[in-house]
Amino acid sequence: MVMSRMPKPRRVLTRRSFLRWAGYGTLGTVLAASGYARFVEPWWIDYSHHVIPIRGLPAAFQGLRIAHLTDLHYNPVSLDEIAGWVDKVNHLGADLVTLTGDFITGGHKTDIREVAAVLRPLTAPLGVVACLGNHDYGTPYPNARRDHLSHGARAREALERAGIEVLVNGFTVRRRAGQALHLAGLGDLWTSDFQADALRDGPGRPLVVLAHNPDTLYSLEPHAAQRGKPPEPHHFDLMLSGHTHGGQVKFPFLGPPRLPIHHRHLAEGRFEYRGAQIYVSRGLGYLTPVRFRARPEMGIIELTAA
Repeated sequence: MVMSRMPKPRRVLTRRSFLRWAGYGTLGTVLAASGYARFVEPWWIDYSHHVIPIRGLPAAFQGLRIAHLTDLHYNPVSLDEIAGWVDKVNHLGADLVTLTGDFITGGHKTDIREVAAVLRPLTAPLGVVACLGNHDYGTPYPNARRDHLSHGARAREALERAGIEVLVNGFTVRRRAGQALHLAGLGDLWTSDFQADALRDGPGRPLVVLAHNPDTLYSLEPHAAQRGKPPEPHHFDLMLSGHTHGGQVKFPFLGPPRLPIHHRHLAEGRFEYRGAQIYVSRGLGYLTPVRFRARPEMGIIELTAA
């Protein structure tokens, strides 16, 4: 006589075991995301490329390629890492290199001459142009240091010694075939170096502005309407900015939990406002080496006639 085996009793998933396995899954997901944010994304560069139309762009500047770098943040970012970025930029084939501030972090503990020396090899046919960021003034918060202007002056001197043209409420021009493209750079919005009317008497158009903090777009308001006339349009065509790091951490559906700007929609990307455009880069560096859904960005802005 053959004895048949009794079937094993089915295991019932109890509420307690379900919660336990769900907890394991959640913990695993959190650990994986944390590892990715700490060890992968901070060094996974996004080589972005954006074609931006400019009204009245001279034919000689059609297709001009502008490399846009921002927020290098030497210390904590190492000089070796910045040197690697310099090498990468030099291989992008840009016509012009622009840097929009925060070369260092803090200002009072970091010697900007060290990072300036590393940036010296940057090269492009139309040169390298920069503005300063709040950290270059030693100011992690608005007007946090009484001596921020002296910090800014030292930063400008060090960068200019390295062959970088630094614009603080000033203008420069690039020429091709007898035609001109105007550039401007502003003092940082969080310092007393910022001049809201610096662009009003500009040398001409088109005009590309370097301004570290994207909130600057709303701090350069044209004169208000008079006698029923609409407000004047902005006196520039394109602004390049950084400062936000894209939030560094951007949660699905919620976005960045913290941003150092009032106008949160300017966290990253391209926007238009009163006849002007702005492109906000997520930048390359960090204050802490953590990024999540906000990869470091090395951008090429290509100009085309509107």
